[in-house]
Amino acid sequence: LKPRYRELIEKRYFEELSYEEIAEELDLPLGTVKAQLFRAREFLANLISKTKDSI
Repeated sequence: LKPRYRELIEKRYFEELSYEEIAEELDLPLGTVKAQLFRAREFLANLISKTKDSI
């Protein structure tokens, strides 16, 4: 995962921050946070799917 995607995933799912809290903490627009989290989840889903298929 790209470092930014990893950071966003950690903040959203492990630190349980809201989108708004993440945007404020990282000084990013809310839309950017939502879009990048969407891309990060998509990337992880594809990675898991590829790993599952190779087992």
